[in-house]
Amino acid sequence: MPLLDTGGVLIERIASGAVGPQTFQQPHDEWVMLVSGAATIDVGGETTQMSDGDWIVIPGGTAHTV
Repeated sequence: MPLLDTGGVLIERIASGAVGPQTFQQPHDEWVMLVSGAATIDVGGETTQMSDGDWIVIPGGTAHTV
């Protein structure tokens, strides 16, 4: 769900994990922050455990699974 779209910056609310692991690969860089809860994210074969307030930068074109 888009929260803000200025043409150069897009902020979305994404509720991942409700249906199991999902793989994404966008052409643009992403900055992902976990607001609350816990998540496991695999970026380019490296797995990271995330919790409240953690963030990660994902380069454009990089497949990642949440």
